[in-house]
Amino acid sequence: RIEALTGLGALAHVRAQEKRLRQEADERIQRLRADLKAAEKQIAELKRRAVTGTLQGTLPGITGSIQGLVGRDIAGVKVFEKRVEGFSPNDLRGLVDDLRNQAKSGVVLVASVDDGRVSLALGVTPDLKDKLKAGDLVREISAVVGGKGGGRPDFAQGGGSDAGKLDAAIERLYALIEAARA
Repeated sequence: RIEALTGLGALAHVRAQEKRLRQEADERIQRLRADLKAAEKQIAELKRRAVTGTLQGTLPGITGSIQGLVGRDIAGVKVFEKRVEGFSPNDLRGLVDDLRNQAKSGVVLVASVDDGRVSLALGVTPDLKDKLKAGDLVREISAVVGGKGGGRPDFAQGGGSDAGKLDAAIERLYALIEAARA
């Protein structure tokens, strides 16, 4: 048996089919977006764990370099520096929080270079945030790499477009801390 639709009945049938297909596509897109968001969160967490998990218990009192984390004592302030690759600015925030919590007292700078652009995140532990403001420090060092930055007294982010000046920016951070502690 063959059934056929003609005229307005055929048009209504085609529109109903289009509506059903569009609805199915929208539902599938929403599921894919949710899956992608969950996967991105999981990747960010795994990246943070990969960096901070190897550092558990190694921060207090260190100087020198341990597994890529550089710690220096500048005028009585421990300054920790970590360079990472493939971290978004949002990923850097979580990483700084983790490292700052491990450090107990000090300044933590995490820098990521991606496609010639520098992203910076800086955290100051609660005991130092009255004398060393993260927002002011990031603003100054971001200018060295050709960018801008700012934030709160305990956490700030910035960046710039001149990755070749990252070492100079870190040296500027050390000089700012030394001047503030003098």
